[in-house]
Order: sequence, then C-alpha cells, then structure tokens
Amino acid sequence: MRRSNSRVLTVVWIGMIVVLAGATFFEKFRGTEAAHDQIYGAWWFSVLWGVFAAIGLVEVLHGRLLRRDPALGMLHLSFVVIIAGAMCTKLWGETGQIALSVDNEPLVRGIELPFEVRLDSFTVEYHEGTNTPSDYVSRVTVRDKSGKGGMRQGRVSMNRILKHRGYRLYQSSLSPDHSTTILAINHDPVGIAVTYTGFAMFFLSGLFLTLRRLWKPCCSR
Repeated sequence: MRRSNSRVLTVVWIGMIVVLAGATFFEKFRGTEAAHDQIYGAWWFSVLWGVFAAIGLVEVLHGRLLRRDPALGMLHLSFVVIIAGAMCTKLWGETGQIALSVDNEPLVRGIELPFEVRLDSFTVEYHEGTNTPSDYVSRVTVRDKSGKGGMRQGRVSMNRILKHRGYRLYQSSLSPDHSTTILAINHDPVGIAVTYTGFAMFFLSGLFLTLRRLWKPCCSR
C-alpha cells in the first residue's frame, strides 16, 4: 500500500511540475498578469490544488505520515499550505489598476495606495529586425505620500515587476496610441508568503523523494 501511494505521489509531482513549467513559459510570453488570470488564478488550478490538499491532509492525519516518512509527509502538507495561501489571497489580497500618461495625474485607480506613481516614459521594444513588439516598458517614479519613504525610480515591463512597500506593479496594457500605460496593482504580502512557502516545500520534498527513488536501485546493485 505504501509503495502504491508513493507511485501515485510521484506521478502527481511530475504532473504538477509539467503544469508549472508550462505556466512559466506562458508567463514569459504573455506576461505575469495574464499567467495569474488564466492559470494561477483560474478556478481549475485552485480545484486541482484543493484536491491535492484534501488528499494530503487525510494522508498526514490518518497515516501519521510526518512521523513515518517526513519527506512524504511534507509533500502532502505542501498542498495544504498552498491552498492556505490561496485562501489568504482571496480574503485579504487587494487588486486594482492605475492608468498613467506622461506628466499627467493617474486616470484610473481601483485601490488606495500609500504612495504616488508618476510615469516618466513609456517605450515599446521590438524583436531585432522586426516590427513585432517583444516588451512594453514603463519607467516610473514612486513617492511615498507620508514623505518618510522618500522617492525612487523603477521599471515595469511584461516580465519585470516593480515592488514597493508590499505592493506589486505589473505592466498590464496600453492605449492604442501608446500615450497611456495601464499598470495592474497587487497587494497580498500574506498570501504570497504562505504560497511561496508551500511551493518551496513541494519542490524540496518532491526532489528528495525523486532522488531517493533513483538512489535505491543504485545502492542495491
């Protein structure tokens, strides 16, 4: 029975690696916000992790898995931690958008920020030798409203996030005439920390189990 469970978990781990690897490539070519909307924040992705979390919790509690096999127990618990991170995001995470034009005040905002964002410049980068855009880049100046945090300049692009005081700014879209850039804003320090902890547990325990599985035939020769 234990051997059967180990095989199932190995298949599950490999399957999730494939999904996450595909999500990484999708994020690279379509941007972070698109990856979050269509994969990481999609209902099917949450359901998938929810099923794994439920199985993991039952296995850990029923079979005393952490005491019997710490690595396998951690793999099961990682699903629970990831789902807990998703729940924190749903309960306390904040999202919004801000539209900026050069030398003008923000046009739209769906979240109250403790700092001001000013667009300094906006450029479109193209693949070499073509007219196909490869990236959209917003260079901005961030200044805390309280005056205590000072002022800083940063760059936001499709594959580069600007982080400031727990807020994450993503390059979302732009107006057809390229006069206005739209940045997506996310504030979710608790959910992100918990979720990343769960992913770290998932990868480390899965890697250990895989190496252990490969090591046993070598040692038995």
